Amino acid sequence: GLVSGGRPGPQAVGVWFGDWSVGQDVMAIFRLVAFRRDEHLTLRIKSGSRAARIYGDVAGSYLVVPQTDRVSRLLVKLIGRYPSGIVGNLVRMVLPLGDRIMMRRQLLNLKTLAERHW
Repeated sequence: GLVSGGRPGPQAVGVWFGDWSVGQDVMAIFRLVAFRRDEHLTLRIKSGSRAARIYGDVAGSYLVVPQTDRVSRLLVKLIGRYPSGIVGNLVRMVLPLGDRIMMRRQLLNLKTLAERHW
């Protein structure tokens, strides 16, 4: 499932398509910065947090693109600004691969949840 800090993520599709409010905390290290029900959500790492000091300023957007009445595509875009110095150089080398692995798991989990829900 979705993982944050080594913990499994939500196992109910309602977590992703439920009632959100801008400014609420999501997955321990993120804050919701934009949302439109059944269309998109954008998360940004909490400013000043330990995670921000390690990973830098990171934001991710999830966009639902309907393909047919029963099929949609979920697009994800991540952007970030790495911290400076040695930590930033290490994160720059490791984070993209780690994000790719975690994002694949997250998207497969969302696919399973959506298929179960509909």
